Amino acid sequence: SAPAATAAPVVQAPPGVAQTIQASGCGGCHTIPGVQGAAGTVGPSLANIGTAAQEIITSPGYTGQAKTVEEYIHESIVSPNTYVVPNYPANVMPQNFQQAIPPDQLDALVAYLSSLK
Repeated sequence: SAPAATAAPVVQAPPGVAQTIQASGCGGCHTIPGVQGAAGTVGPSLANIGTAAQEIITSPGYTGQAKTVEEYIHESIVSPNTYVVPNYPANVMPQNFQQAIPPDQLDALVAYLSSLK
């Protein structure tokens, strides 16, 4: 008989991170693995943001200040119009997450999103 196919590991956001994502409404616009109901398509999918961010910050069209994946994700959350991914609209993502998400929760969110490869 054929060997059993191995399923990809199931990604699950830590409970505090999932709660931050749900409370902030991120999943209304972004698809985020490991977070129930986070299947939006208005903004880019964050399924591989840990890899995509590295490509973005080294691309000639990048206009932000970030030098690392974590800095890019943080910048994208607190200052979303600094760099808008091509083919997505500017001025759609809320501008108040720096104030709305406590620093420890923001750090945990950035760490989780950075891990998505």
